[in-house]
Amino acid sequence: MVEGPRAARRVRGRRPAERRHHDPLRRPGDPRHRRRRRAHRRGRARGRRARPRGPARARRHGRRAGRRRAPVYPTRNTRKSAPNASEGPLLPLGWDGNLRGPFKLFSTAKHKARRAVDKLREKPAEGILVEGTYKTQVQCHSALEPHACVAHWTAADAVTVHLSTQSVHAVAEDIAQRWGLRRDHVRVLAQYIGGGFGGKATLQLECVAAVELARVTGKPVRVVLERREELTTGGLRPAQEIELALATDRDGYLQGVTARAFADAGCGVGSNSTVLLRLMYANAPKDIADWDVVNHAPPGKPFRGPGGPPVFWALEQAVDVAAERLKLDPILLRKRFDPNPARNRLYDWALSLRTWRERQPAQSDRGRYRRGMGLAVGGWFYFVQPSARLQIDAGPDGIVASTACQDIGNGTRTVIAETVASVLGIAPADVKVQIGDSSLVPGPMTGGSRTTASLVPAAIMAAEQLRDELLERAEQLLGVKGVAVPGGVRHPRGVVTWQQLLAGSPPLRFVGTRKRDQGGYFLPPIADIAPGRYVAGSLQIIEVEVDTRLGRIRVLRSHTGIAAGHIVAPALARNQALGGVIQGIGYALYEERRLDPKTGALLTGGLEDYRIPGIGDIGELDVHFVEDGYERVNGRSVGLAELVTLAPAAAIGNAVAHATGFRPRELPLRPDRVLQGLRG
Repeated sequence: MVEGPRAARRVRGRRPAERRHHDPLRRPGDPRHRRRRRAHRRGRARGRRARPRGPARARRHGRRAGRRRAPVYPTRNTRKSAPNASEGPLLPLGWDGNLRGPFKLFSTAKHKARRAVDKLREKPAEGILVEGTYKTQVQCHSALEPHACVAHWTAADAVTVHLSTQSVHAVAEDIAQRWGLRRDHVRVLAQYIGGGFGGKATLQLECVAAVELARVTGKPVRVVLERREELTTGGLRPAQEIELALATDRDGYLQGVTARAFADAGCGVGSNSTVLLRLMYANAPKDIADWDVVNHAPPGKPFRGPGGPPVFWALEQAVDVAAERLKLDPILLRKRFDPNPARNRLYDWALSLRTWRERQPAQSDRGRYRRGMGLAVGGWFYFVQPSARLQIDAGPDGIVASTACQDIGNGTRTVIAETVASVLGIAPADVKVQIGDSSLVPGPMTGGSRTTASLVPAAIMAAEQLRDELLERAEQLLGVKGVAVPGGVRHPRGVVTWQQLLAGSPPLRFVGTRKRDQGGYFLPPIADIAPGRYVAGSLQIIEVEVDTRLGRIRVLRSHTGIAAGHIVAPALARNQALGGVIQGIGYALYEERRLDPKTGALLTGGLEDYRIPGIGDIGELDVHFVEDGYERVNGRSVGLAELVTLAPAAAIGNAVAHATGFRPRELPLRPDRVLQGLRG
């Protein structure tokens, strides 16, 4: 078993150790082995030149070696069964041994981009060319609540499942399909989830095991992963090796970007990162492509901003290098590159910060401890789930809003209550919210920054229907035309409250849906998910201190700017943003899944070995929301959960370069790598 993109790419030509030992074609007693040895001796007898072995052989004869060595997925049918490491459906791509790809659907004016880069390679004096290889590690989801399930068959053809999941509705459908049950005979419950980050989005092994064991035994069964199991199979962000080139003219105008990304998602496929370059600096030509390098490690899964942190680690450092060579403020250069209105509002905010205005020149400190400040930006689609519904039931007992969604710490309950309350002009506490139950009307998966963008418009629609119905009832009751005001209906004789109207009303029920935005979607809905047409933006400024003797990096303070439309619940949105920044700091400095290179055994099997940030590692954190724009978005709210984790790593890399002159290219920024870079 191998680790890391470079090592993973060698799988094409060199099988991992445990596969070599267990391959029947290499067993001395196997007749196929004897035939292969005889053929080999005949070839040597004819005077054929011996081929190089090991990595050299893989490089020089990689294509043939990839076919000669048994691939992880040897047939078309087995390739179809490869786990999906992305949030969307897999597109058919070519295979060459254990190399899958390229995926280059989102290139734009790719020949122009390639010509711009090639021109500066031949004539470097005609502009600025920044190119390099950027590497990132495998990051585990490591949610504090592990994958856990309790299953109970309430009848021979009915099952109830308590599950830590990001999608009660979708998992219930998967269970019904897998065990041949009626959909209304499957109930999945998830009242509170202790973190998911994309690793609990679908039907997982703990649920399959619990449901099947409960069926066989006739008793309730609980399956909970231990921490080592969680870090092995609970989910991971694929490692990436990205070859990126950025070309500008002499005046600092972007001429083109080329990028090649090789993803190590273990035995998973579909981990595309360069796609996100299409969202950035939109006017620039781009030649981008992704490959999967398949091996026998556990499969990758979607992880908060899939593909984002690795590709922004590469792109935003390249932009900073260009700014340094052009002797321009990094923010001003990005404004020159970037037509996106959301990010331009963030650039103006960042330029107004006293922290940025008083930034010291690069490498000002000369002692052991050196401080620097770095900046990076990010962009992310917001997604919507067209099938999402929200139901409001109202009557003498009050107002209940319900949907088959779940709360993984993102504040779904509060968002629904705040939205319904704002339409009716009542306190959020007066709205009872029911979620986490697959028997309710279909709700969105909590992933892909789609929850708020899907539920807010549906909640507004259902609440407006209730308001209009109560307004009509008030006219019938009072005999005069009234006007809806916060909390009730105003009429010539005073105000009647919603509560008074509901006290004498039969039960009312309204279901809201998520209608299309003005201008439609960026792409047609696929598998009940559609990317919005408008792009949200984030900007990260981080100040660090580098200990040049020990190689340690300490985050001192961070400023996060977010342009994601209307913020429904500011306190919870701020909490969500802080969590994403902390996760980005962990990705940059600490988190790294390590495998034994010979056996493939997990070496970082506990939180004492797999390091995540603590309270002393994160410094002072500040979050700022820019709520302007997005008038054409239904509800004016787009997701921010993934947006906030895209740029911290690149900002830290730029801060280290600003402090020391050492430009890091590989994550995490361990002390040994920092010391090696400083000495180099």
